Amino acid sequence: MSHGAMIAGLLSAFMAFGTPSLAQERTQLLAGIVSFRDPALARSLENRLVSLVERKNAAGLRALGDEIRRKDGAVLDAIEALTTKHRATGTVADVELARVALSMGPCHQANLLIRKIVLAIAAGEAKHSHRSGAVRLDDSQADSLYAELILRCERLARLPAGTPKLGVPCALSAGACDEGED
Repeated sequence: MSHGAMIAGLLSAFMAFGTPSLAQERTQLLAGIVSFRDPALARSLENRLVSLVERKNAAGLRALGDEIRRKDGAVLDAIEALTTKHRATGTVADVELARVALSMGPCHQANLLIRKIVLAIAAGEAKHSHRSGAVRLDDSQADSLYAELILRCERLARLPAGTPKLGVPCALSAGACDEGED
């Protein structure tokens, strides 16, 4: 079954069960998750984030964080809830959404991670700097993980690999992240 067919089947199943508002919520969540397959979305956010960090534009960072919360907050919250529930109990409340979450590849993961990074920086929860030609997070490997995920995503999408502006992919540094700089 293709990825699109699986999503269409899940959307149909969600529409058939539950209250209309719950079905609508699930449809919106799944549509958001599906949109996270697009590598251009992640790169666009990466470029916007890096530009704002380079210009030290705190107001712009907060506005970008607000935009992400407004557009993607429900998707991020749903994924977080699934993850939290699974970690705590080993089970999930919504099996169908869990199946979708498990089917997410590197493009989905890069899109989720870049949003979490932007939100953390916008809220002042993630210290960052601009060095070695890229924005780097201090005391975190999330930036390097993002760089690796977006490069994998682009490779799988058969796109030319871009140059990371956020983090340094560990694969490009002889397989080991530079622990001393992060």
